[in-house]
Amino acid sequence: MITQTTARPAHVDCDAQAAGLPGVVTEAQLGNMLKKTERTLWTWRQTRTGPPFIKVGRSVMYRLAAVYAWLEKLEKRERK
Repeated sequence: MITQTTARPAHVDCDAQAAGLPGVVTEAQLGNMLKKTERTLWTWRQTRTGPPFIKVGRSVMYRLAAVYAWLEKLEKRERK
């Protein structure tokens, strides 16, 4: 099970957080976190298979809580 911590992960040095949006990461930052390209994230948005996103103008951002929830839905359970 994936748990969300209250502390910001060290690899998330977020411009959005600096702008007063804690818990929000940019498309590039999420790509780095998931080891996926921005093109893959774009494809996921177009096919509605990726995590929920926020669009402000041309900027795409992701709430970390929504990303963690999406990852939990993808988590496979071991069959007994």
